[in-house]
Amino acid sequence: MKKEAKKEFNNDIYSKNVLVAVLGVVLISLAVFKIMQKDVEFFKVDSRVDNIKSYKLKQSDVEVEGWLRVQGTNIDYPILRNTEKLIDEQNNLEYVYINGEMNKLNKINHILGSNDNNQGTKPTIKGKNQTKFDQLMSFTYFDFVKENKYIQLTLDKKDYVFEIFSVSYPKASEVSTYTADIYTEEDVLKYVNDELKRSIYKFDTEVDKEDTIISLITNTNVLNTTESRNFRVSAKLVENDKKLENYDVTKTNNYKEVEKQIKGEK
Repeated sequence: MKKEAKKEFNNDIYSKNVLVAVLGVVLISLAVFKIMQKDVEFFKVDSRVDNIKSYKLKQSDVEVEGWLRVQGTNIDYPILRNTEKLIDEQNNLEYVYINGEMNKLNKINHILGSNDNNQGTKPTIKGKNQTKFDQLMSFTYFDFVKENKYIQLTLDKKDYVFEIFSVSYPKASEVSTYTADIYTEEDVLKYVNDELKRSIYKFDTEVDKEDTIISLITNTNVLNTTESRNFRVSAKLVENDKKLENYDVTKTNNYKEVEKQIKGEK
């Protein structure tokens, strides 16, 4: 009996040791995996300097200001200046545009695009035949935003990266879509605070009056209101040496109104 008890005791110790060893291997593997994840950039810059050169040669009758890429979408278009010539050509071109000039990076930059194929109260993500800013509406959805947070702007032979800090549905009558030449720090601070106040998400990134801002703007019917609304995705310029990693985001109380429309609730 003593031998059997001792044998069972030894087997029990052996089983526990094996279990501890297995758990140790699992924990080490998870740690290594997390380290490897940190070494992989969340967003990779893909220069569009040459794209701008090529586009200018093909479309010499329009004014090309830059190029825009948005993570997780098919938005990868030239930025054209909104002129009478552009209006004449707009049915034949795929582009986004600005009201004003963007021959340099301004403190606040508005880029607009049409949203003709994603106008419902429940916008689709990566739908077929979507162009221009149709897929910008994907940022309506929390799961999408969690995995997509960067915007690339190519301007004046340089690629800039911006990280998103606000997604909002402002009244069209309350906001400007014109890009001015000069903005004071007070202008930037007010703009940032207004965007943060309206945002349907809270992003874990700091933004203040010293930042350079880009806002992507389109029309929308998501809120299904009598007042015309814009859909805005705003982001701040990332410093050159900063690693492009994912960062936390949570819903704000503003998201409740959007969520009701998506779910078809009144």
